[in-house]
Amino acid sequence: MSTTARWSLIIGIGVTVTLSFSLLAALTADDRKTLTFIVFALVMAPACIGSVWALFPSENTKAPAYPEDTVETEWSRKAGFGAFTDLITAMGIALIAHNVFGAPELPLLIFTALGLADFGIRYWAVSRDRTPTIEI
Repeated sequence: MSTTARWSLIIGIGVTVTLSFSLLAALTADDRKTLTFIVFALVMAPACIGSVWALFPSENTKAPAYPEDTVETEWSRKAGFGAFTDLITAMGIALIAHNVFGAPELPLLIFTALGLADFGIRYWAVSRDRTPTIEI
């Protein structure tokens, strides 16, 4: 199927679904049926067309030969390993501080937030480096 035919089909079905939902909303409205129809159509059109677009995938999309070896996967691995190491270190320091010095216990939520923030910062830093380490 050509790209033009695909998009024509997507838009046609999407507009039909939008108009059907809008008519249903207008028929169930108490007053101002025309306004309900117009507003509902304008609001629902992108969602309906987008949903139909998801049902008709393009034929020329090709997945990478080794999807597990993308640059983003490498960045995620680096960030995850570093964040895990930092998190284990922070938990060890908190445990020593609690047992040796009598510091108050820290809730698990703090360590969860620390791990997620650390991963996000490390991923951002690695992605800014823009030097992939994948060997081909």
